[in-house]
Amino acid sequence: MKAIVIAMIILTVTSVAAAMSPGQFYAHADSVIDRLARFDPVWATNLGIHTYDSLLADYSKGNIESHIKYFQGEVEFLSKIDTTGWTIDQSIDYRLLVASVKSQLFPLKKFPYWKRAPSVYSDQCINGIYYLALRDFAPLEVKLPLLFGRLRRIPGVCRAARANLTEPVAIFVETSVEAVDEGVKLIQDVCRTFADSFPGQGSQIAAARDSAVAALRDFNVHIMGLKASANTGPAIGKDNLNFMLSEIDLLDIDSDSLLSLGKNIYAWADSQMKAIKLPAKDTTARFPLPSLSKQDLLDYYQWEINKARDWAVGKGLVTLPPDFGRCVPVETPPFLRATIRGIAYEPPGAFDSIQTGFFYVRPLPDSFSAEQRTSNFDYIHRRGFRGSVVHEAYPGHHMQLLLANRQESRIRKIQQNLILIEGWALYSEEMAYREGLYGEDLRQWNGVLGGIRFRAVRIIVDIGLHTGAMTPDSAMQFMNAKLGENPFYYTAEIRRYCLYPTSALSYLTGKTMIMAMREQATRQDRDSFRLGAFHDRLLSEGSIPPAMIAEKYGWGKSPKTGP
Repeated sequence: MKAIVIAMIILTVTSVAAAMSPGQFYAHADSVIDRLARFDPVWATNLGIHTYDSLLADYSKGNIESHIKYFQGEVEFLSKIDTTGWTIDQSIDYRLLVASVKSQLFPLKKFPYWKRAPSVYSDQCINGIYYLALRDFAPLEVKLPLLFGRLRRIPGVCRAARANLTEPVAIFVETSVEAVDEGVKLIQDVCRTFADSFPGQGSQIAAARDSAVAALRDFNVHIMGLKASANTGPAIGKDNLNFMLSEIDLLDIDSDSLLSLGKNIYAWADSQMKAIKLPAKDTTARFPLPSLSKQDLLDYYQWEINKARDWAVGKGLVTLPPDFGRCVPVETPPFLRATIRGIAYEPPGAFDSIQTGFFYVRPLPDSFSAEQRTSNFDYIHRRGFRGSVVHEAYPGHHMQLLLANRQESRIRKIQQNLILIEGWALYSEEMAYREGLYGEDLRQWNGVLGGIRFRAVRIIVDIGLHTGAMTPDSAMQFMNAKLGENPFYYTAEIRRYCLYPTSALSYLTGKTMIMAMREQATRQDRDSFRLGAFHDRLLSEGSIPPAMIAEKYGWGKSPKTGP
């Protein structure tokens, strides 16, 4: 009798799942998103979901195992849903939710970063405070109890880390050590801001700060001691890499084909660069500004950002709503400099009402020497920042990500598919040149080719590191040989590639897919094709895998394996 009852329950659950309507599915998706937010409150804060802003992730082994079981059950449950009769957009959202759940399960079970990477814990602590301060979602008096909540949970996260880090990876350890040192300074700075605003709470803030800082410093001593016993490499393995490409990034191209893509495009871009006869550099002596401040340079950066926006809109390359959010240049926060040596972009949370993005630039001195004034004046004169703006701001990341944030689907709002995000930014570099942003400046074209060549190397290194064909040391040698010596910059790059498989290969893979979609759209609408309309359709879908956009509009799927 008991067996019959159990069988009836299983049949009931299966039939309910199979008969789920789109409305029921979206209601279920909301519950999954809430579960993701509860599991990782800092991820939620970053997205603009503020339900759990006073919490940090519970990384106790029991809670991790509970979430593994939940995500496994969710994959099984979702696999039973029959989407016959659903619209293409509903079908896409369904597959995106499945991929999102698998992306959560992968670092918990298939390649358990929580056993191997100290940054799982240090990032939770540091970013937990950083995003509270960065996101302008509430006044300071509302944020204060949230700050207390997170500061007081930092020691618990550090204790869980000590218990869990049983398979440390050397490069993960050294990355975290540098980040924690700077993260402590960030926490102290944030607490100072709150103490200045709430002097009556100064002693309580100081006590919570000191406890959190002491826990992080002790944790750093602990993980420095782990390096000697760290004998596991960062490679996730070829099978896992192909799983990520197909099941999470939703690509229908495997790592071997992507490796061919990287090698072929590197050879093409390198030969193109060697064939260019660059004009002589402008060595005109210019009278430098008698004074030049950090703010002057930041003002110049802002001017270039605004000029690029006006150019993209005026050229008809995209349609922007009148209430589009600002992009503001700021120095890269110190705690991020272990993995970001160059420039980067921090988007606003998808669910936040204030949509201001931050363009991270290299640290600037508080004052400039005469030589630095001359150099920076020349940089401003030749508009040296313009190429960076194209990738990070307009028409690159800021524009694409803020348009993605306007998606109504909550499932799409949480998507951060780097093949689309980074592919679009790299596509923007060549597109902007060909659309006349720089005139006939061969140096800019050489820079575009250099960007393509660099991203081709990234594909090769990403796949090499994660299939085990390369070590971090051999990756460094390869990058120095193929791109020129720059070990300081490549150190941070390789650290990031090791921590985030498929992120480095996303740039050129995505650009190639976007170019293929554009070619197909041009053939479809031979007499009426308009580039701005193509961009508007592409960017209206959110930060989702390009293959899904190609499927929706009939624009083809896979990138070619050559230029």
